[in-house]
Amino acid sequence: TTAIALDTGQVAGIVGDRSATELAYAVYGQQRWSPFSRLHLNAGARFDHDPRGGDRLSPRAAVSFTPWTGGTLKAIYSEAFRAPSFYEKYYADGIVRPATSLGPEVVRSAEANFEQRLGRHRLVMGVFRSWWSGMIALRTVDDSTLEYANLSRIDNWGYNARVDGTMGAFSYGLSMTGAHTRRDDGDGDGEHPLPVAPQVFGNARAAYDLPGALPTVAIATTFVGSRPADRA
Repeated sequence: TTAIALDTGQVAGIVGDRSATELAYAVYGQQRWSPFSRLHLNAGARFDHDPRGGDRLSPRAAVSFTPWTGGTLKAIYSEAFRAPSFYEKYYADGIVRPATSLGPEVVRSAEANFEQRLGRHRLVMGVFRSWWSGMIALRTVDDSTLEYANLSRIDNWGYNARVDGTMGAFSYGLSMTGAHTRRDDGDGDGEHPLPVAPQVFGNARAAYDLPGALPTVAIATTFVGSRPADRA
């Protein structure tokens, strides 16, 4: 952090000045296989080496099945992570000390959905769940100083639905998502609603393409359910 005097433009002081040279790399492999025409399998994994996030293998897999014409069933699982930033890992001053044991934030996701196409119309319905662990935040240590640590976790599950299509010059779309999202800060106080995260949200649109060189007339709207913005 650099402090600069407004009247002179000169540097008044520097706090937490650090530099580091880091080498990070990743390798990804994927295999696709269709044992028969209606079934498609996809599996892969990514290996990351990060000086701040450690060595981590993130697998991914998907299966797609077409039971009848126009209908598709899908299931997907994936993992990913975020390494601590340089600031979170190394910053230090009179109040904040470096977080030498800080680990990565990890997310695991699973979802299943069904899609049906009827001519130029499409209906999609699905369910999902995601788990975030090791979320990074500041905490107070015994000597009244602060440090970044892997403190909290987030659990998110819900459903989504979407329908869209065209009829001649008219096109439309409607989508909605309902999600139950809770965060555990690791303070023994249980789970709480995630700040500013709505439980229900979606959008709708409709458009009509006027003939010839005339413009397309359209209307769109978005709706969002109640959310605990006061906790932000």
